Amino acid sequence: AGKTTTAAHYAQEQRQAYTGGVFIINSRQSASVYHFLRKHIARLTNSRDDRNVVRSLQETKDDFLDHIAERGNVLLIYDSADDLEVIQDLLPSPNARVHVIVTTRCTDHRLMEEGRVIRLSSLEEDAAVGAFLGWSGKGNDMSRIDESELQAVRRIVNDVQVKGLPLAIRRIATYTKETRLKCSQVSEKLTSRKEPLQYSPKSLAELLQCSGLHHLLDVLKLDSIERAEQFVDADLRLLLQERHLTEMDKAKLKKLQERLRLDMQTPMTWDLDLEEVTRRSPDAGTIINFASLMDGSDIPRDVLISALSQKSEGYDSEAQFRRDMGLLSESFSLIIYCEEEGTCSEHALVQLAVVKQMERLGTISSHLECLARSLYA
Repeated sequence: AGKTTTAAHYAQEQRQAYTGGVFIINSRQSASVYHFLRKHIARLTNSRDDRNVVRSLQETKDDFLDHIAERGNVLLIYDSADDLEVIQDLLPSPNARVHVIVTTRCTDHRLMEEGRVIRLSSLEEDAAVGAFLGWSGKGNDMSRIDESELQAVRRIVNDVQVKGLPLAIRRIATYTKETRLKCSQVSEKLTSRKEPLQYSPKSLAELLQCSGLHHLLDVLKLDSIERAEQFVDADLRLLLQERHLTEMDKAKLKKLQERLRLDMQTPMTWDLDLEEVTRRSPDAGTIINFASLMDGSDIPRDVLISALSQKSEGYDSEAQFRRDMGLLSESFSLIIYCEEEGTCSEHALVQLAVVKQMERLGTISSHLECLARSLYA
């Protein structure tokens, strides 16, 4: 599937080689990395994480590496490190015992010159169709699939919201398998629910204006880029070559392009899953809503249950919570639940899709109020 899934698959396949453990670190922001390292230092040393003790991120990283070095071979996965500046000083010195994988949307950074780069791209149509058929449980032999159903699958994988993206294909395939719908029905559902992409109707001028980069309009127009979707697909490295731009403007353009790609790949593919989850268990739908408003790398079970008991009167059953988490984690793969540690995690793309759905329904404020009461009671 996507970057995170590829890294997790490698970790699973090679787990026997990493006797000291595998650590997946949400690296979208330095605060997330800092929180993760402190939490695991406390666990590794069987001590309490004293929040009153202030330590720098660099000191915390050094402590963490010192402790894991005693455990054996270790794999560190810095996940979703789209801003590589966040982690460049957190990587261990090259050694045989600590291996590192970094997943990122960044395509050009000096760190890439120091390691092996594996670029993941969208699937070609036949590969995407085969992946969909396999994940949906319909088999991989295209010759045995009804032609009308096969055409429906082709429409799905070429949909503007999917575009051969493995993660999106897997989401819709899982939905197809769980609901036992025909592919033609899923294709119709996807089409009928489609909304205009947040940025696709905008001209390049409007896009740059709302991003504070209007002064770059003439620079980009030289390359015949007139609409936002053309900017998303542009080779930015080539685009900025021989352009007299400040480093700040270049950085802003890169971040704008990354944000646009994220927005254009997300909205509808998870909506179908979320609709089915809520149909089966409204409380499970409420859980994913709460989880999407928190740090996706470390979501405490107790906070979810406490918030849920306020939203759904009488919800205090551990057994019921386990069933709902099973629906979210095992049936739909929207959440990763670790019952032993009492925490769960949620991919940033899933969180984005859920939050966008909540924005459309106008339910964010009520969920935030329940969370606040749970956290500060």
